Amino acid sequence: MQPLARLQLPDVGLIDQDGAPHRLRALCEQTVVIGFFYTGCSTVCPPQTAALRALRERLDARGAQGAPTRVLSISVDPLGDSPEAMRAYARRFDLRLGLAAGWLMLTGAPHELARAWKAFDVPVGDPSAHSSLLWLGANRPGRWTRANALTPAERLVDLIRQVSA
Repeated sequence: MQPLARLQLPDVGLIDQDGAPHRLRALCEQTVVIGFFYTGCSTVCPPQTAALRALRERLDARGAQGAPTRVLSISVDPLGDSPEAMRAYARRFDLRLGLAAGWLMLTGAPHELARAWKAFDVPVGDPSAHSSLLWLGANRPGRWTRANALTPAERLVDLIRQVSA
Protein backbone atom coordinates (compact mmCIF):
# COMPACT_ATOMS: atom_id res chain seq x y z
CA MET A 1 0.00 0.00 0.00
CA GLN A 2 1.26 3.42 -0.94
CA PRO A 3 -0.11 5.92 1.57
CA LEU A 4 -1.46 9.06 0.00
CA ALA A 5 -0.47 12.52 1.08
CA ARG A 6 -2.27 13.83 4.13
CA LEU A 7 -5.72 14.98 3.11
CA GLN A 8 -6.80 18.51 3.76
CA LEU A 9 -10.21 17.70 5.21
CA PRO A 10 -12.57 20.64 5.32
CA ASP A 11 -14.51 21.15 8.51
CA VAL A 12 -17.86 20.81 6.77
CA GLY A 13 -21.18 20.28 8.47
CA LEU A 14 -23.19 17.28 7.28
CA ILE A 15 -26.36 15.57 8.47
CA ASP A 16 -26.94 11.86 8.85
CA GLN A 17 -29.85 9.61 7.97
CA ASP A 18 -31.65 10.73 11.13
CA GLY A 19 -31.08 14.44 10.52
CA ALA A 20 -28.40 14.68 13.23
CA PRO A 21 -25.52 17.10 12.53
CA HIS A 22 -21.90 15.96 12.23
CA ARG A 23 -18.58 17.57 11.37
CA LEU A 24 -16.64 15.62 8.74
CA ARG A 25 -13.26 16.39 10.27
CA ALA A 26 -14.38 15.11 13.69
CA LEU A 27 -15.80 11.91 12.17
CA CYS A 28 -12.43 11.28 10.52
CA GLU A 29 -10.38 11.52 13.71
CA GLN A 30 -10.79 7.76 14.08
CA THR A 31 -10.26 5.21 11.31
CA VAL A 32 -12.89 5.52 8.59
CA VAL A 33 -13.88 3.93 5.32
CA ILE A 34 -15.53 6.51 3.09
CA GLY A 35 -17.58 5.78 0.01
CA PHE A 36 -19.68 8.07 -2.14
CA PHE A 37 -23.17 7.10 -3.25
CA TYR A 38 -26.64 8.30 -4.09
CA THR A 39 -29.92 6.61 -3.35
CA GLY A 40 -31.14 6.73 -6.97
CA CYS A 41 -28.07 4.91 -8.30
CA SER A 42 -28.63 1.59 -10.05
CA THR A 43 -25.07 0.84 -11.16
CA VAL A 44 -22.12 0.87 -8.75
CA CYS A 45 -23.87 1.99 -5.54
CA PRO A 46 -25.84 -1.20 -4.81
CA PRO A 47 -22.82 -3.53 -5.07
CA GLN A 48 -20.68 -0.97 -3.20
CA THR A 49 -23.27 -0.86 -0.42
CA ALA A 50 -23.33 -4.66 -0.27
CA ALA A 51 -19.52 -4.73 -0.09
CA LEU A 52 -19.54 -2.14 2.71
CA ARG A 53 -22.13 -4.18 4.57
CA ALA A 54 -19.85 -7.25 4.32
CA LEU A 55 -16.97 -5.12 5.58
CA ARG A 56 -19.04 -3.77 8.49
CA GLU A 57 -20.01 -7.33 9.43
CA ARG A 58 -16.36 -8.43 9.27
CA LEU A 59 -15.28 -5.47 11.42
CA ASP A 60 -18.04 -6.17 13.94
CA ALA A 61 -16.97 -9.83 14.14
CA ARG A 62 -13.42 -8.66 14.95
CA GLY A 63 -14.75 -6.78 17.97
CA ALA A 64 -12.02 -5.19 20.06
CA GLN A 65 -9.21 -6.83 18.04
CA GLY A 66 -8.56 -3.72 16.00
CA ALA A 67 -8.94 0.01 15.91
CA PRO A 68 -12.59 1.11 15.90
CA THR A 69 -13.55 1.81 12.30
CA ARG A 70 -16.46 3.87 11.11
CA VAL A 71 -18.06 3.55 7.67
CA LEU A 72 -19.22 6.81 6.09
CA SER A 73 -21.38 6.84 2.96
CA ILE A 74 -21.44 10.40 1.65
CA SER A 75 -24.10 11.50 -0.83
CA VAL A 76 -23.23 12.90 -4.23
CA ASP A 77 -26.87 13.97 -4.73
CA PRO A 78 -27.84 16.38 -1.95
CA LEU A 79 -31.07 17.34 -3.70
CA GLY A 80 -32.29 13.74 -3.88
CA ASP A 81 -30.71 12.26 -0.77
CA SER A 82 -32.74 13.53 2.15
CA PRO A 83 -32.46 11.76 5.50
CA GLU A 84 -35.73 9.98 4.66
CA ALA A 85 -34.37 8.78 1.29
CA MET A 86 -31.18 7.52 2.95
CA ARG A 87 -33.17 5.61 5.60
CA ALA A 88 -35.28 3.99 2.86
CA TYR A 89 -32.11 3.07 0.96
CA ALA A 90 -30.63 1.55 4.12
CA ARG A 91 -33.79 -0.52 4.66
CA ARG A 92 -33.43 -1.96 1.13
CA PHE A 93 -30.04 -3.32 2.15
CA ASP A 94 -30.96 -4.19 5.76
CA LEU A 95 -28.28 -1.85 7.12
CA ARG A 96 -27.81 -0.89 10.75
CA LEU A 97 -26.95 2.80 10.81
CA GLY A 98 -25.88 5.22 13.52
CA LEU A 99 -22.77 6.07 15.50
CA ALA A 100 -23.22 3.03 17.76
CA ALA A 101 -23.57 0.78 14.69
CA GLY A 102 -20.42 2.27 13.14
CA TRP A 103 -22.05 3.43 9.90
CA LEU A 104 -23.46 6.80 8.89
CA MET A 105 -25.05 7.92 5.65
CA LEU A 106 -24.40 11.63 5.23
CA THR A 107 -25.83 14.42 3.14
CA GLY A 108 -25.94 18.17 3.51
CA ALA A 109 -26.07 21.50 1.78
CA PRO A 110 -24.63 21.38 -1.74
CA HIS A 111 -21.92 23.94 -0.94
CA GLU A 112 -20.80 21.96 2.12
CA LEU A 113 -20.78 18.65 0.25
CA ALA A 114 -18.86 20.22 -2.64
CA ARG A 115 -16.00 20.98 -0.23
CA ALA A 116 -15.98 17.34 0.93
CA TRP A 117 -16.12 16.04 -2.64
CA LYS A 118 -13.14 18.21 -3.58
CA ALA A 119 -11.07 16.81 -0.70
CA PHE A 120 -11.70 13.26 -1.96
CA ASP A 121 -11.40 14.06 -5.71
CA VAL A 122 -15.06 13.31 -6.38
CA PRO A 123 -16.38 14.82 -9.64
CA VAL A 124 -19.00 17.51 -9.10
CA GLY A 125 -22.19 17.94 -11.07
CA ASP A 126 -23.40 14.59 -12.35
CA PRO A 127 -24.08 12.09 -9.53
CA SER A 128 -23.86 9.16 -11.95
CA ALA A 129 -20.23 10.07 -12.71
CA HIS A 130 -19.04 9.57 -9.15
CA SER A 131 -16.05 7.41 -8.39
CA SER A 132 -16.30 3.83 -7.18
CA LEU A 133 -13.30 4.24 -4.90
CA LEU A 134 -13.29 3.86 -1.15
CA TRP A 135 -11.03 6.03 0.98
CA LEU A 136 -9.53 4.39 4.06
CA GLY A 137 -7.66 6.29 6.74
CA ALA A 138 -7.82 8.72 9.58
CA ASN A 139 -6.78 12.30 10.14
CA ARG A 140 -4.72 10.98 13.03
CA PRO A 141 -2.20 9.49 12.28
CA GLY A 142 -2.80 11.01 8.83
CA ARG A 143 -2.43 7.94 6.64
CA TRP A 144 -4.90 7.48 3.80
CA THR A 145 -5.22 5.09 0.90
CA ARG A 146 -7.82 4.16 -1.68
CA ALA A 147 -9.30 0.88 -2.81
CA ASN A 148 -11.85 -0.22 -5.37
CA ALA A 149 -15.33 -0.32 -3.89
CA LEU A 150 -15.62 -4.03 -4.72
CA THR A 151 -12.40 -5.02 -2.95
CA PRO A 152 -13.04 -8.12 -0.80
CA ALA A 153 -13.77 -7.35 2.87
CA GLU A 154 -10.72 -9.24 4.14
CA ARG A 155 -8.38 -7.15 1.95
CA LEU A 156 -10.09 -3.97 3.18
CA VAL A 157 -9.53 -5.12 6.77
CA ASP A 158 -5.81 -5.50 5.94
CA LEU A 159 -5.71 -1.97 4.50
CA ILE A 160 -7.50 -0.63 7.59
CA ARG A 161 -4.85 -2.22 9.79
CA GLN A 162 -2.13 -0.55 7.74
CA VAL A 163 -3.59 2.97 7.83
CA SER A 164 -4.48 2.78 11.52
CA ALA A 165 -1.12 1.42 12.73
